[in-house]
Amino acid sequence: MATPKSIHTDTAEHSPNTVFVYTDGVLSYLNPTGTKICELNLASQAIGKKFSEFAHPAYQEQIIESIEPFLGQHKKDRLTNQLWVTASGRVYYLDLYKTPIQWHGKKGLLVVANDHTSFTRAQKEHNFMLRANTALTQTLELESRMQALAELLVPEFADWCSIDIVQTNELKPIAVMHKDPAKIPLAKQLRQQYPAHLNDDRGIPHVLRTGETEFHPRITEAMLEASARDEKHLELLHALGLSSVIITPLVVRDKKIGVLTMAHAQNHKRYSEADLRLAEEIAARAAVAIENARLHQEVKADDTAKSDFLAILAHELRNPLAAMLSSLQLLLLQESYNPEVTETIHSLQRQTKFIKRLLDDLLDIARITRGEIRLKKEVVDIRDAVEAAVETTHSVATIRITHNLKINQPEKPIYIKADPIRIEQATVNLLTNSAKYTDQGGSITVSTSADQDGAYITISDTGIGLDPEIKEDLFKLFRRSEAMRHQREGLGVGLRLVKTIAELHGGWVKAESEGIGKGSTFTIMIPLASQQALPLPTKKRVSGALARAKEAGKKTIIIVDDNKDAARAMSKLLLLLGHDCATCHNASEALIMLKTQNPDFIILDIGLPQTDGYTLAKQIRSGGFSASNTTLIALTGYGSEQDKARAKQAGFNYHLTKPVGLEKLKEILST
Repeated sequence: MATPKSIHTDTAEHSPNTVFVYTDGVLSYLNPTGTKICELNLASQAIGKKFSEFAHPAYQEQIIESIEPFLGQHKKDRLTNQLWVTASGRVYYLDLYKTPIQWHGKKGLLVVANDHTSFTRAQKEHNFMLRANTALTQTLELESRMQALAELLVPEFADWCSIDIVQTNELKPIAVMHKDPAKIPLAKQLRQQYPAHLNDDRGIPHVLRTGETEFHPRITEAMLEASARDEKHLELLHALGLSSVIITPLVVRDKKIGVLTMAHAQNHKRYSEADLRLAEEIAARAAVAIENARLHQEVKADDTAKSDFLAILAHELRNPLAAMLSSLQLLLLQESYNPEVTETIHSLQRQTKFIKRLLDDLLDIARITRGEIRLKKEVVDIRDAVEAAVETTHSVATIRITHNLKINQPEKPIYIKADPIRIEQATVNLLTNSAKYTDQGGSITVSTSADQDGAYITISDTGIGLDPEIKEDLFKLFRRSEAMRHQREGLGVGLRLVKTIAELHGGWVKAESEGIGKGSTFTIMIPLASQQALPLPTKKRVSGALARAKEAGKKTIIIVDDNKDAARAMSKLLLLLGHDCATCHNASEALIMLKTQNPDFIILDIGLPQTDGYTLAKQIRSGGFSASNTTLIALTGYGSEQDKARAKQAGFNYHLTKPVGLEKLKEILST
């Protein structure tokens, strides 16, 4: 066993570690380093006292439970990562090592306390900043980001926290958190009743204005009285129990955008210079997160504005398109022209339908951007979707006439659970693409097949082919190769739509080509319908040819449209089909007309002046025209799911997007 002489007093006196001797359960020796963690002026002040007596009163019980039993056993041992809080609130992390010794004839313990506070604190700060980064990036919504940060700061770094940002030249608290949930309303009450003014000379406004942190390690009564505006204000400040405060600015690119406030609310807790540095680092990251969230909101607002613009543009363009298409259909029904005139009318009709399809694609891109594409899935035979797509493509392009079109489909059905309209749309886009980039006389082949992984629609052509370097970019919005851009028309949105539709169904699309001038092959994969979906429906898709074969009985129809050309063209078209038809151009005229007429169908333009179509529909329904006796058809340039739902709610039986095809109109009138 070591003797007192074996204790190298000189070494202990100059050791950077705390060294003390414990005999009879009290301190018999303490080196100068130990006076720092005990916050004593002289080592002699410690002699005869327990080591735990120099800890903060709030932590004495916790420290006594861990350190005193350790010091009460006369054997070699160690106690690691021991929390030590001084009387002033300074925090240390110690590793204690003890060795039995003889000290002036008594059994004693030589204890060396290694201070690893800096390392432990750095580790804790690193882990905390990792969690703070997660909190600041887990959502793009501004207030959610800041609330997540406040909830992380409390209680680990603060008992009370608030985050304020500048909005329209005012400070707005966007996150408030307190260790005691019952005091959160109190904190909010304080901010509401005594809001910060930007010209205040202390606190949050002062920090925002100067861009300099306010650090108050100890909040005194005098400081509270100086901050209070009246007795009620002082009472609320006392209720929060603030003991130490850091107020630091949120600054990004030299722009002061807000303030982060953190406070302890217990007398024994004090912020240190190390805490101040961490708070300023947190504030810097929070400022970047706020700026990123605001930029996201601006981009989102711009996207919404663009989408709204596209919807309005499409609506305005569809009105004249509707009149043009109805007029062309009217001319074709008269059948009094020579072949050249008839062919010219057909050409105009195809180009009008092509413009309509471009508008539809633009609106679908807007819906994709806003996440508004919704699928109406049912069990369908993929062969029917392909046949419908070929027929649709033929109506807007001369694919059958100018190209060698081959269709290869198996005899047995291939069932998928999908939105048939969207599958047809994707196939039409690929077919139109092939027709556009394949010269006259070239070949286009459409095939359907299936294996255990899914159903496939494959479209191959002998067209201009694809540059391997830009194959992946083909499905990006507005991306086209140089050859495509200079040689052919189009917006560069069709393939992006195809990709989106395939992925919404849980499938994919891919493009293959051996190079420029060697044609291309596009394949869409859609998962097969599950066995649980069987027995499969026997209902067949009504083809365009079948729809044309239907002849509606004579109906009485009222058309309400402020576009007189469109109303006149549709009226003439319906008259030629054998129906009785009347027109008017606003809600007032329509209501007057309905006092003396009881029509089978009313076709309402939604964008009527003064009273819109939705309101007029409600008035018609409330006026005694029930859905069973009078069919209301909404006619509009807007075709989103919200528009359709709104039309249904207003009392419409059908919602048609301009320009309306003759076949669709005939199909509805035949019901």
